[in-house]
Amino acid sequence: MPRGRPPKPKPDGTNVTSETFLALYDDAVDAKAVLDSARGKYQAVIKRAGNLGINAAALKRAIAEAARDRDKREIDDRDFRRYMAWLSMPLGSQGDFFTEAGGDPEANGQDETGDPPDPTEAGAEASGEDGEDEERPSDPRRHAFRVAYRDGVTAGRAGSNPDSNPHAPGSEEAQNWRSGWSEGQSEKVHAEIAPTARRGRQQQAVAPSSEAI
Repeated sequence: MPRGRPPKPKPDGTNVTSETFLALYDDAVDAKAVLDSARGKYQAVIKRAGNLGINAAALKRAIAEAARDRDKREIDDRDFRRYMAWLSMPLGSQGDFFTEAGGDPEANGQDETGDPPDPTEAGAEASGEDGEDEERPSDPRRHAFRVAYRDGVTAGRAGSNPDSNPHAPGSEEAQNWRSGWSEGQSEKVHAEIAPTARRGRQQQAVAPSSEAI
């Protein structure tokens, strides 16, 4: 083995000396102190920016984005804006720029005004003009149903009143929200009962039997 090369570490660490450990420990503590100091200074700058009215979250994002490759940054920004437009949450006033088929709003699930299509019209088109075809909701409708269900689950977990359903009574969104609410309520009840039942089993396990008394 060439001179000066440190011995190959053993899996169980038996060849590590206390001197090596303590030296690395001190180096790590010193490096962490520098890191903590830098982190504190960074947070102080962000706080000062917020006090001056600067959007702190946007500032942090700008710092991170500025360090990225330009092409990758522009691709991610383009795709993010497109996805937000598909979610009917376009960024800025130019959401129609991020559509498919050369900017055709209808190809992106929007009408000529750039707004999401009327769900009732979408359902009518899916069922066919003569009404004989099976009615199938368009993609925006299916998304709306899933969002309503997830919102209902969240409300149920939080213990919200089922009368707080934000959708029109009788609508499919309202039905999906209520189904989600029931699921969330079941999860909430289970989470509350499980610890109590577990404690009861533990108490039974340690309690003396009648024969031992």
